Amino acid sequence: MTKIWILIVLVVCMAVRMNAFGADPEAVDGDRPEDQDAINLGLSLRGDYTDNRDATETDKESTFDFYVTPRIDVFLDSERTTLNFFYEPSLRYRENPIDIQNDVELLHDLGLNLKMDASERTHLRLLEKLDFQDDPSIEEGGSTVRDNRSYILNRVELGLRQDINPLTHADVLARNTLKRYDDDDVADESDEDRNQAELLLWRQVTRSLAVHGMGGISLYSYESALGIDRDFDVMMGSAGAEMVFSPQVRGGLDVGAQSVSYSDDTLDSEVFPYALADITLAPQPAFRIHGSLGHGVRDADVYPFASQEYTEFRGGVEVDTSAIVTVGVDGTYRVSTYSEDTLPAGAPLPAKDSDGDETTTVVTGHVAWKLKETAQLRLRQMYEDISSDVAESFQKNTSSVELHLDF
Repeated sequence: MTKIWILIVLVVCMAVRMNAFGADPEAVDGDRPEDQDAINLGLSLRGDYTDNRDATETDKESTFDFYVTPRIDVFLDSERTTLNFFYEPSLRYRENPIDIQNDVELLHDLGLNLKMDASERTHLRLLEKLDFQDDPSIEEGGSTVRDNRSYILNRVELGLRQDINPLTHADVLARNTLKRYDDDDVADESDEDRNQAELLLWRQVTRSLAVHGMGGISLYSYESALGIDRDFDVMMGSAGAEMVFSPQVRGGLDVGAQSVSYSDDTLDSEVFPYALADITLAPQPAFRIHGSLGHGVRDADVYPFASQEYTEFRGGVEVDTSAIVTVGVDGTYRVSTYSEDTLPAGAPLPAKDSDGDETTTVVTGHVAWKLKETAQLRLRQMYEDISSDVAESFQKNTSSVELHLDF
C-alpha cells in the first residue's frame, strides 16, 4: 500500500509542476483534432493498488501494478468515409504476480470505427474492439470475469442503416463476440462465442417523440472438453419510445419478450420478459445525471450454468466543479438469478447451491484534473462486491492514479 501512495505523491507533484505553466480551461482530453485527417499520439502512466488480486473470498493477496501505455489515434475523412482507429499497447509491471503470471506483461487494446455513406440514404459501418488482458473484473462488457488468466476478448459489428424517408429508417446489424483463454485447460471449458443479428425500425413521430420496434436473435456457444452442452439461443422482440421532455431531460423505454431455447434436450425452453428504461438529465451543462434499469436473460457468469435472468441498474453523476476539474460517481447494481433448470446434463455441481441469486455491486468515484491542453491527471477509487448463492463471493477495492499526456 505504501508504494501506491508514493506513486500518487510523485504523479501529483509532477502534475502541479505542469499546471504551474498554465492550464487551458477549454481543452478536453481525447477531443478529435480539427484537421480532417490527423494522427494523435498519447502516453499514460498509471499505478493501481488492489487489496484482492485474484478476486477471491479468502486468502486475499494485494498487489501494486504500474502501467506504461502509449496510444495512437488515427482520424481519416473523405467525402463519404470516416475512419477512427486507436491502438494502446500496455506494458505492465506487477509487484506480486501469481505463479501463472509474469512480473512484466504486454497487454493490448485496439479499436476501429469505420463509417461509409454508400448513398444519401444508405449508410454502412464497421466497429471492432479487441482486448488482451488477464485481470479478473466484475465489469468486462457487462459480465463477471473471475479467472486471473490471460484471455482475448474481441467484438466486431457490421451494420447498415437505410433511410426510408426523412422521418423513418431501418437499421440492420450483425455482431460477433468471442473470448479465448490462453491457458488450454481453462479454454477447454470457458472459451465462448456470441453471434447476434438485429433489425430496428425507427420513426420520428413529433419533434420530441420517436418510436421504434426491434427484433433479434443471439446465439451463445461454449467450448467443453467434458461434453457439457451449455449452448442456447435467444429470440427477442420489443417496442419502445424515446422522448425529449425538455432540453435538460430525455429518456426512453423498451418492453418486449425473450424466448430462450437450449441445445441440451434435457433443458426446457422458456420465455422471459424484457425491459429497458433509461433517462438523462442535465439541469446545467456542468451537472449531468444518467441512469438505466433493465431486465432480461443472457449468458451465465457462473460455470456450469448456461444462462442467467437478471435485473440491473446503472447510473452516474458527473459534475464540472471548475473549468479544469471534473468529479463523478458511477454505479452498477445487478441481481442475477440462477436455476437448476439451466444446468445441462452431466454438468458438475456449482461451487455452492444449484439455485440462487448473485448480487453484483460496483461503485466507482473519479476525479479528472485538466493540467494543460495536452495533460490530464485522473484519480479513481473502485469498490467491487459479489455476494453469491451459487459461486464464490468476494469484495475488491482498487485505487488508481494516472497521468495522461497528448503530443
